[in-house]
Amino acid sequence: MKKKRSEVASPAVEDGDAHACLTTKAAGLFPGEIGTPTKRPTFSDKNGACAAWPWIVAAAALIRLLLIPAYRSTDFEVHRNWLAITASQPLSTWYKKESSPSKWTLDYPPLFAFFEFLLSLAARFVDPAMLQVENENYASPACVWFQRLTVILTELVLVLGVIRMCQVAETLQLQRERRARGSRSSEEARRGGDSEDERKYREGDGGGWSSVALLLVLFNAGLLIVDHIHFQYNGFLLGVLLLSIADVQTGRFYRGSVLFTCALLLKHIFLYVAPVYFVFLLSWLRPRELDPGSEETESPSEGRKKEGRRDCRSVSRRPFHRLNQRAGPAVAHSSGLSLWTRRVLRLGFLLVAFVLAVLAPFIATGQMKAMSGRLFPFGRGLLHTQWAACLWALYAATDRVLLLAGRLLGWRFSTPLAEAAPATVTSFHVLPNISPLTAGFVTILLYTVRT
Repeated sequence: MKKKRSEVASPAVEDGDAHACLTTKAAGLFPGEIGTPTKRPTFSDKNGACAAWPWIVAAAALIRLLLIPAYRSTDFEVHRNWLAITASQPLSTWYKKESSPSKWTLDYPPLFAFFEFLLSLAARFVDPAMLQVENENYASPACVWFQRLTVILTELVLVLGVIRMCQVAETLQLQRERRARGSRSSEEARRGGDSEDERKYREGDGGGWSSVALLLVLFNAGLLIVDHIHFQYNGFLLGVLLLSIADVQTGRFYRGSVLFTCALLLKHIFLYVAPVYFVFLLSWLRPRELDPGSEETESPSEGRKKEGRRDCRSVSRRPFHRLNQRAGPAVAHSSGLSLWTRRVLRLGFLLVAFVLAVLAPFIATGQMKAMSGRLFPFGRGLLHTQWAACLWALYAATDRVLLLAGRLLGWRFSTPLAEAAPATVTSFHVLPNISPLTAGFVTILLYTVRT
């Protein structure tokens, strides 16, 4: 039988081409479907529900402008000092003690140091005095406005990240709905029209929550307090992370991995997300031929019908189907394993090369040991002055309760010595002290716990 014009053969999807698979699915160009392709969902619909995002961004920006003269924490001076270090000191001393007389030394990863350097290029034209390391606690009106505005402007990355995540979520939701339906009713297929769900989705009924997501993120009280009062750049950093997640979700594994590496080299707190990325990418880079039961053969017609509905981690099944027929499942499985290995090695080489390119200036100037000490200050103790709500806070609280109970029972405890550090560090009274290695082991162990 002659193939209908609306049938589009699914191309081989490999790594970077994975986005084409999602685009094809979002556009409704599935093999075997008849009729006009469904319009790809976007962040703007006919009813204007999602098109409200510029107004949301403008309102959020106005609130942030009103917070410019608000209270500032010591982090404001910390970032001003980092501007001064990167602007006035040679790169060979950025992570060394001689870079600044201030105690607020550079303790973020190198990519954030380069980010501060770029900001300092503009700061020269605003207030050159803010770039002098000797000017401790400097906060002229021009300095305050400049630093506050850099937080507001760089937060546009967060806006892009939220928009991108909403688009991806809409696309994936449409895919799940299509898989759940399986196929349209015979009457709709005969007429060549769209299903009721598709029509509602295309008209905007399924995408109005996108602007709500942006509203909730930009008006999040925690983000407003920490970034625009306390003073940090968390919105910018979270935006990079969201862009990375969106790319990985749509099959752009290489770009998504590089973006996550950027986020990690901007702020190493994202290190706890790295194992999740590692396992996820290992799984999604694996061809379908390595899945259990993938060596089962299917007719070419069944293969064409299912091909458009497969996720974007798979390559085209047709070459492997022919390989199954000619050489057997074992050879096809071996070829799939070889392809997976090449993908993983290619991604690994890309990320290692990118990290080395960023670290190269600091390796050449012998600052890696000093940088490691700044990024992982184990000498500051297990907990900060104000305990974060985590396992170790419960551990420390248990030690305090045991200490009080022991004193009521007449037990005697030796007074732990306070160690010299940027913050006062004391040992536990009753429970054993936790070493950095132990803390790291427990953290990795908790990744394996299934909730």
